[in-house]
Amino acid sequence: MLGPNFFLSIALPDPCLALYPEATWELQRKSVEAAVVNDFSLRDPARYLFAHTDRVACDSQGRLFLPAVLRAYARIDKDVVSNGNNARVEIWSRDLFEQRTAAFEAKLAAYSSADDEGKRSFPEIPGLL
Repeated sequence: MLGPNFFLSIALPDPCLALYPEATWELQRKSVEAAVVNDFSLRDPARYLFAHTDRVACDSQGRLFLPAVLRAYARIDKDVVSNGNNARVEIWSRDLFEQRTAAFEAKLAAYSSADDEGKRSFPEIPGLL
C-alpha cells in the first residue's frame, strides 16, 4: 500500500517512473547514500536520481500529477500503464511498455523453443518457483 504520500522518481536504468511508499523510499535513499560514500563513480547517477525525485500525493479525485521533467524522462505524452513491481509501482508510457512486453514475450518464445530442445537458457529469478 502506498499510503497518502509517496515518492515519485525515475526508475534507472529503465525509461519509466517509480512510485515508492515513504518508508520504502527512505530505505532506498539510505542505500544510495551509503553506496556513494564507498564508490565515488556513483555520485553522478545518485545526483541525477535525487534531482528527479519528488514527494507527491494524489489530489482529491485520486489523480497523480506527473511533473514535466519526469514525464520527459519516461517519454510519457499521453497514455500510461501502471505496473506493480515488488515494492514499487512503475509508471510507463503505454507505447514503451507495450514495446518492452512484446520484446520480452519474443524472448520467452525463444527460450521455450530452446527448452523443447533441451537447451534451456532462461534466466531464473531467485525465489520464483
